[in-house]
Amino acid sequence: MTRPQWLEEIASLLPDISELAKQCEEPFREKCFELLLTHALKEITTQETSKRTESSEKSQAQLTQKYQKFLQQYNINHDEIRRLIDFDSGEILARNLGKSKAEKQRKLAALIALYHCFIEGELYVPKDELKRHCEQFNVYDVTNFSKYMRNAKHNDSKVFIQHDNGWKVSAPGEEFIVKTIKDLLGVGDS
Repeated sequence: MTRPQWLEEIASLLPDISELAKQCEEPFREKCFELLLTHALKEITTQETSKRTESSEKSQAQLTQKYQKFLQQYNINHDEIRRLIDFDSGEILARNLGKSKAEKQRKLAALIALYHCFIEGELYVPKDELKRHCEQFNVYDVTNFSKYMRNAKHNDSKVFIQHDNGWKVSAPGEEFIVKTIKDLLGVGDS
């Protein structure tokens, strides 16, 4: 398992911190080490927070055209969707996904598709990513996983179409994505 970047940075600084602390008189070495380590941690976390803020501002300014068009077409606000998806990490923030495993999986797929529209300009659900999220939400059903996607319908039309190693959202399926978003946000149809 790979260590987070901040931990790698601290690990690379530890020899220097230790060397500096050894230059202090004996009764102060431990406290000196502690202060230097705390300062290094604050520096690194401040830098990471700054990078995330810059990334978020950049992503706001550079929303893909298809994503912008999708939001405008269906009168959805990007800031509201941020309550459901962390666009920096791809983490699904929504929690009340429904009752059945099939319903929860389809809603996760809708959110993943929207995330991919945001970052790549295509409403697409990678199979491995959906599986990972289903496992995270404890709804992964190995027997019915593909069937749930294949049988997803909205107004008698297929929502997800098998494509490469995942699913594309059909044109009528876009309405399912919108309905899912509005349901999760508690705004209903407008």
